[in-house]
This record gives sequence, structure tokens and C-alpha cells, in this order.
Amino acid sequence: MASSTQTERAATRPATDNLLEVSGLEKHFPITRGAFVRRTVGAVRAVDGIDFSVRAGETLGVVGESGCGKSTTGRLVTRLLEPTGGEGRVRRP
Repeated sequence: MASSTQTERAATRPATDNLLEVSGLEKHFPITRGAFVRRTVGAVRAVDGIDFSVRAGETLGVVGESGCGKSTTGRLVTRLLEPTGGEGRVRRP
């Protein structure tokens, strides 16, 4: 567990200490119909508007129910999937 001094120091660090910043991250998978003429009839919102940042020395845990978008979020952050919207910034230490 972090001491109150460590917590205060982390809270007063400038935002430029962020190694990873994600804002407005979205991934919508299209729902298509038709055998020969495929048309989009809707979308599954797998990830919708996630914001977070990770500073040097921090660890981020993602917890949730089955099917809530944890793995999709990881794939989006590592760019294994292209996001529908939002952005992520990585700063090299």
C-alpha cells in the first residue's frame, strides 16, 4: 500500500510525467447483413469513451465482467486494432 507521502507526490506531478495518455478511446464493430450485397445495419460498441493516464512507476489494472471490453481496450492501446475514435499518446522515458 502506498504511503500518504507517495500519494501526495503522485497527485502533484505535472501531467507531462504521463508515459501513456488515452482519451476518448472508442471501438465500434459493424453489424452487416446480406449474403451477396453486404450492408451495415448497426454497430456493437465494444469500447466507448475511455480515458486514463499512466505515469512512470504506476501500474494500471483493468477489471470488469466478461465481454465488457477489457481485451479490446488492450488491443487498441497496443495498436493491434485501429480505434474508431479517440487518441492515445505514448511518451518515451
